[in-house]
This record gives sequence, C-alpha cells and structure tokens, in this order.
Amino acid sequence: MGWVFVSYDDDCWVHLPKGSWDETPWSDEQRWAESEAICLRHFRRMPEDQEATARLARLLTTYRQGVDDDPLENYLYFEDPEDFPLVARVWYGASKGDRDSTLREWSSAKEFDHSPEIAPFSTEGFGEGIRLRGYAESEQGNMAMHLWYNLRNEEHGLDLQVIVASNELGRLAVAEPEIDAFVQGVQALADDFEFEEPDLENLPEPEPRFSLSGLLRGRKRKQDGGPASRT
Repeated sequence: MGWVFVSYDDDCWVHLPKGSWDETPWSDEQRWAESEAICLRHFRRMPEDQEATARLARLLTTYRQGVDDDPLENYLYFEDPEDFPLVARVWYGASKGDRDSTLREWSSAKEFDHSPEIAPFSTEGFGEGIRLRGYAESEQGNMAMHLWYNLRNEEHGLDLQVIVASNELGRLAVAEPEIDAFVQGVQALADDFEFEEPDLENLPEPEPRFSLSGLLRGRKRKQDGGPASRT
C-alpha cells in the first residue's frame, strides 16, 4: 500500500494540521493561524489590516481545534478570506473488494432527496472513479448540496474519498471547479517515495506570490506542479 500526497493552491486552500506542533514549522497553534491568515490575505492582494488578519486567524483556530480527533484530513477552501470557508474532508485507505462494487456502495451510503448525479471522474495523479452531486436535508433542516469524489488507485491498492457539503447551495456550485482542481491535485505514491527536503540555507528569492510558509511545509504552489501536504 502506498500513501497520499495532496497538492493544492494556497491562494485559497488551508490544511488543518493535527498532532504535535513539533512535527511542523510552527511553534504553536497561534503561530500557524497567524501565518496562514497573513498568506491568504497577501495572495489576494488585500490591504494590510491587523484586525482583519487577527479575525481570520481566530477563525482558522476554531476550525483546527475541531479536527484533532477526526480520522479524516480536513482542508478549508476560502473563496473570500473575509467569509466562512467550505470544508473538504479527505480519507484514503487500502482498497477492498471489486472497484465498481465499492464505488456503487459508497455512492449509496447516504440517502439523498433526489437521485444524485453520478459521472466518471479521473485524475492523472491518483486514478479513476466517480464524482457524485446530490442534495439532502441537513441536521438543521436546510437543504444541503454534497460533492463526493470516490477514486481508486490500482497500482498502489488505495481508495480515496473527498467530501464537501454545504447548505449554501450557490456557494458550493460556484466553487465546483476549484473543488475539482483540488481533487486533481491528490497523488498516490509508493511507500518508499520521498521528496527532497528544501535547502533552508539557500532558499531562492521568493516570487511576489510564493508562500515561504508553504515551502517550509515541503509544498509548492499548484502552478509549479509540486507536492502539498502528506496525509
């Protein structure tokens, strides 16, 4: 079995780290939240605003504190850093059973109010599968839109699920291309595959839209075709 690496655009995506901060470039949660908030606003060319940056950092902290016990990896998508994000939940594990049967089982795991739209979906970095778009009533009684991506990588024996749901139907519909691109960035890699560690003593001069914090996490921006975060 291999492992999964997620390459994403840090103009608008933030990974919520779990576990010990000793394994990250940040000393604590506050440093992480401040760094990500500054990057998000900078990449959108927003004016410097300490109050807005602090507010965004508090929002990131709130989301991160809810994932420590979550077995899935969580990524936030910000269409606008001054608005609430959408949450993409990512799971992967060893493949089980026949591919087509497993995909059908996943697709019927939730009762939708209408028959969901199911279409083939494939990525260069992971494999083939399906994308599901469905609508169901949320726990709050509102109609919610769901985007599910279920993929299999035969070479490394991995299954992947990415789930995004929101009761703001218009927001999620507008964000669909970005969600598709996010899933396209998921890569299945062999167990013994290792990325080269960045040479922190000889960092290149950063480009105007290059994230230093991203480089320290061992990821490059999407247009560079580099890796993002190991889940």
